[in-house]
Amino acid sequence: MPQLHRISGRDSVFAKLSILVLLLSLGIFEGCTRSHNVTVRVPPQIELRNYEAIGVIEFGSNADATINRYATQRFQSLVQSAQPGTRLVELGTAESVLAAIGARQLDADAIKKIGARYSIAAVFQGNITFSEPKVSVRGIADLANAQGSARAEMRGDMFAKLVETKTAASVWSNSSWVTKQLAGVHMSSGGIAGSVQTSNPQQEMVPDLVRSITSSFRESTVQQRVPN
Repeated sequence: MPQLHRISGRDSVFAKLSILVLLLSLGIFEGCTRSHNVTVRVPPQIELRNYEAIGVIEFGSNADATINRYATQRFQSLVQSAQPGTRLVELGTAESVLAAIGARQLDADAIKKIGARYSIAAVFQGNITFSEPKVSVRGIADLANAQGSARAEMRGDMFAKLVETKTAASVWSNSSWVTKQLAGVHMSSGGIAGSVQTSNPQQEMVPDLVRSITSSFRESTVQQRVPN
Protein backbone atom coordinates (compact mmCIF):
# COMPACT_ATOMS: atom_id res chain seq x y z
CA MET A 1 0.00 0.00 0.00
CA PRO A 2 1.53 3.31 -1.07
CA GLN A 3 2.40 5.73 1.67
CA LEU A 4 0.76 9.13 1.65
CA HIS A 5 2.91 12.10 2.56
CA ARG A 6 1.16 14.70 4.55
CA ILE A 7 1.72 18.25 3.34
CA SER A 8 2.31 20.57 6.22
CA GLY A 9 0.99 24.13 6.29
CA ARG A 10 4.49 25.43 5.78
CA ASP A 11 5.04 23.23 2.74
CA SER A 12 1.70 24.32 1.33
CA VAL A 13 2.62 28.00 1.62
CA PHE A 14 5.98 27.35 0.00
CA ALA A 15 4.31 25.53 -2.89
CA LYS A 16 1.88 28.38 -3.48
CA LEU A 17 4.69 30.94 -3.44
CA SER A 18 6.67 28.87 -5.93
CA ILE A 19 3.71 28.74 -8.31
CA LEU A 20 3.16 32.49 -7.93
CA VAL A 21 6.80 33.25 -8.71
CA LEU A 22 6.63 30.98 -11.76
CA LEU A 23 3.50 32.70 -13.06
CA LEU A 24 4.99 36.15 -12.51
CA SER A 25 8.16 35.11 -14.31
CA LEU A 26 6.16 33.83 -17.25
CA GLY A 27 4.17 37.04 -17.33
CA ILE A 28 7.30 39.19 -17.28
CA PHE A 29 8.91 37.08 -19.98
CA GLU A 30 5.79 37.26 -22.12
CA GLY A 31 5.69 41.05 -21.69
CA CYS A 32 9.32 41.32 -22.77
CA THR A 33 8.76 39.24 -25.86
CA ARG A 34 5.87 41.47 -26.87
CA SER A 35 7.87 44.71 -27.02
CA HIS A 36 10.65 46.03 -29.20
CA ASN A 37 12.86 49.06 -29.69
CA VAL A 38 12.04 51.72 -32.24
CA THR A 39 13.95 54.81 -33.33
CA VAL A 40 12.02 57.97 -32.51
CA ARG A 41 12.86 61.26 -34.22
CA VAL A 42 13.21 64.26 -31.91
CA PRO A 43 12.62 67.66 -33.54
CA PRO A 44 15.13 70.47 -33.06
CA GLN A 45 14.78 72.60 -29.94
CA ILE A 46 14.47 75.76 -32.05
CA GLU A 47 12.49 75.96 -35.33
CA LEU A 48 14.13 78.73 -37.33
CA ARG A 49 11.66 78.43 -40.21
CA ASN A 50 9.15 80.20 -37.98
CA TYR A 51 11.03 83.44 -38.74
CA GLU A 52 10.53 85.21 -42.05
CA ALA A 53 14.21 86.24 -42.16
CA ILE A 54 17.09 86.17 -39.68
CA GLY A 55 20.07 88.49 -39.72
CA VAL A 56 23.59 87.31 -38.93
CA ILE A 57 26.08 89.74 -37.45
CA GLU A 58 29.63 88.57 -38.15
CA PHE A 59 30.98 86.80 -35.08
CA GLY A 60 33.72 88.55 -33.16
CA SER A 61 36.80 87.07 -31.50
CA ASN A 62 40.13 87.98 -29.99
CA ALA A 63 41.77 86.50 -33.10
CA ASP A 64 42.02 88.11 -36.54
CA ALA A 65 39.24 88.97 -38.99
CA THR A 66 39.87 85.78 -40.97
CA ILE A 67 38.78 83.66 -38.03
CA ASN A 68 35.69 85.84 -37.54
CA ARG A 69 34.55 85.37 -41.14
CA TYR A 70 35.36 81.65 -41.09
CA ALA A 71 33.37 81.05 -37.89
CA THR A 72 30.40 83.01 -39.26
CA GLN A 73 30.40 81.09 -42.54
CA ARG A 74 30.62 77.73 -40.74
CA PHE A 75 27.77 78.76 -38.45
CA GLN A 76 25.52 79.76 -41.35
CA SER A 77 26.36 76.59 -43.26
CA LEU A 78 25.51 74.27 -40.37
CA VAL A 79 22.30 76.14 -39.50
CA GLN A 80 20.99 75.92 -43.06
CA SER A 81 22.15 72.32 -43.39
CA ALA A 82 20.21 71.41 -40.24
CA GLN A 83 17.10 73.35 -41.30
CA PRO A 84 17.03 73.83 -45.08
CA GLY A 85 15.04 76.84 -46.17
CA THR A 86 16.11 79.04 -43.26
CA ARG A 87 16.44 82.58 -44.59
CA LEU A 88 19.64 84.25 -43.38
CA VAL A 89 20.72 87.81 -44.13
CA GLU A 90 24.43 88.64 -43.78
CA LEU A 91 24.65 92.01 -42.02
CA GLY A 92 28.42 92.42 -41.79
CA THR A 93 30.51 93.23 -38.74
CA ALA A 94 29.04 94.63 -35.54
CA GLU A 95 30.88 97.90 -36.16
CA SER A 96 29.40 98.38 -39.63
CA VAL A 97 25.88 97.48 -38.45
CA LEU A 98 26.07 99.90 -35.53
CA ALA A 99 27.34 102.65 -37.83
CA ALA A 100 24.43 102.05 -40.22
CA ILE A 101 21.82 102.56 -37.48
CA GLY A 102 23.71 105.29 -35.61
CA ALA A 103 24.24 103.30 -32.40
CA ARG A 104 27.27 102.64 -30.22
CA GLN A 105 26.44 99.22 -28.77
CA LEU A 106 24.19 96.24 -29.44
CA ASP A 107 21.63 97.00 -26.76
CA ALA A 108 17.86 96.49 -26.92
CA ASP A 109 17.24 99.75 -28.77
CA ALA A 110 19.88 98.89 -31.37
CA ILE A 111 18.40 95.43 -31.95
CA LYS A 112 14.98 96.96 -32.68
CA LYS A 113 16.53 99.45 -35.11
CA ILE A 114 18.38 96.62 -36.88
CA GLY A 115 15.10 94.78 -37.36
CA ALA A 116 13.43 97.82 -38.88
CA ARG A 117 16.34 98.75 -41.14
CA TYR A 118 17.03 95.28 -42.56
CA SER A 119 13.46 93.84 -42.35
CA ILE A 120 14.47 90.86 -40.23
CA ALA A 121 12.55 89.16 -37.42
CA ALA A 122 15.59 88.09 -35.41
CA VAL A 123 19.35 88.36 -35.39
CA PHE A 124 22.22 85.99 -34.57
CA GLN A 125 25.29 87.33 -32.80
CA GLY A 126 28.22 85.59 -31.15
CA ASN A 127 31.81 85.68 -30.02
CA ILE A 128 34.82 83.38 -29.66
CA THR A 129 37.52 83.80 -27.02
CA PHE A 130 40.83 81.98 -27.41
CA SER A 131 43.05 81.56 -24.35
CA GLU A 132 46.77 82.11 -24.28
CA PRO A 133 48.79 78.88 -24.62
CA LYS A 134 49.16 77.12 -21.26
CA VAL A 135 51.85 74.59 -20.36
CA SER A 136 51.10 71.65 -18.07
CA VAL A 137 53.82 69.41 -16.61
CA ARG A 138 53.31 65.89 -15.28
CA GLY A 139 55.49 63.40 -13.52
CA ILE A 140 58.72 65.39 -13.45
CA ALA A 141 59.47 65.09 -9.75
CA ASP A 142 63.09 63.96 -10.07
CA LEU A 143 65.15 65.90 -12.61
CA ALA A 144 68.00 63.43 -12.27
CA ASN A 145 65.83 60.64 -13.68
CA ALA A 146 64.37 62.99 -16.33
CA GLN A 147 61.04 61.21 -16.54
CA GLY A 148 57.70 62.87 -17.23
CA SER A 149 55.89 64.91 -19.84
CA ALA A 150 54.87 68.45 -20.67
CA ARG A 151 52.36 69.85 -23.13
CA ALA A 152 51.09 73.20 -24.31
CA GLU A 153 47.38 73.71 -24.95
CA MET A 154 45.02 76.44 -26.10
CA ARG A 155 41.31 76.66 -25.28
CA GLY A 156 38.53 78.20 -27.33
CA ASP A 157 35.16 79.31 -25.89
CA MET A 158 32.22 80.25 -28.09
CA PHE A 159 28.95 81.93 -27.21
CA ALA A 160 26.04 82.74 -29.51
CA LYS A 161 22.44 83.87 -29.16
CA LEU A 162 19.32 84.61 -31.20
CA VAL A 163 17.45 87.81 -30.36
CA GLU A 164 14.02 88.80 -31.71
CA THR A 165 14.09 92.29 -33.16
CA LYS A 166 10.53 93.25 -32.27
CA THR A 167 10.96 92.78 -28.53
CA ALA A 168 14.77 92.53 -28.24
CA ALA A 169 14.16 89.34 -26.25
CA SER A 170 16.69 86.52 -26.42
CA VAL A 171 14.97 83.30 -27.54
CA TRP A 172 18.04 81.04 -27.75
CA SER A 173 21.61 80.99 -26.49
CA ASN A 174 24.29 78.35 -26.25
CA SER A 175 27.98 77.99 -25.50
CA SER A 176 30.72 75.50 -26.34
CA TRP A 177 34.42 74.99 -25.74
CA VAL A 178 37.28 72.88 -27.07
CA THR A 179 41.00 72.53 -26.39
CA LYS A 180 43.83 72.07 -28.86
CA GLN A 181 47.27 70.68 -28.11
CA LEU A 182 50.01 72.90 -29.52
CA ALA A 183 53.10 70.92 -28.51
CA GLY A 184 54.09 67.98 -26.35
CA VAL A 185 57.32 66.58 -24.89
CA HIS A 186 57.83 63.20 -23.22
CA MET A 187 61.02 62.41 -21.31
CA SER A 188 62.14 58.95 -20.24
CA SER A 189 65.28 56.92 -19.78
CA GLY A 190 65.16 56.19 -23.49
CA GLY A 191 65.41 59.82 -24.48
CA ILE A 192 63.18 62.76 -25.34
CA ALA A 193 60.30 62.69 -27.84
CA GLY A 194 58.15 65.64 -28.80
CA SER A 195 55.78 67.16 -31.33
CA VAL A 196 54.93 70.72 -32.33
CA GLN A 197 51.71 72.00 -33.93
CA THR A 198 52.71 74.27 -36.78
CA SER A 199 49.26 74.96 -38.31
CA ASN A 200 46.65 77.48 -37.14
CA PRO A 201 45.14 76.04 -33.93
CA GLN A 202 42.46 78.74 -33.71
CA GLN A 203 41.13 77.92 -37.15
CA GLU A 204 41.20 74.20 -36.40
CA MET A 205 39.04 74.68 -33.29
CA VAL A 206 36.30 76.58 -35.11
CA PRO A 207 34.50 73.58 -36.74
CA ASP A 208 34.14 71.74 -33.41
CA LEU A 209 33.04 74.90 -31.60
CA VAL A 210 30.39 75.68 -34.20
CA ARG A 211 29.11 72.13 -34.53
CA SER A 212 28.61 71.86 -30.78
CA ILE A 213 26.90 75.22 -30.43
CA THR A 214 24.42 74.53 -33.27
CA SER A 215 23.17 71.23 -31.81
CA SER A 216 19.88 72.92 -30.84
CA PHE A 217 18.97 73.32 -34.52
CA ARG A 218 19.52 69.69 -35.56
CA GLU A 219 17.03 66.86 -35.45
CA SER A 220 18.09 63.93 -33.25
CA THR A 221 16.94 60.37 -32.55
CA VAL A 222 16.36 58.27 -29.42
CA GLN A 223 15.65 54.60 -28.84
CA GLN A 224 12.27 53.91 -27.26
CA ARG A 225 10.79 50.57 -26.15
CA VAL A 226 7.22 50.00 -27.32
CA PRO A 227 4.81 47.04 -27.13
CA ASN A 228 4.12 44.96 -30.22
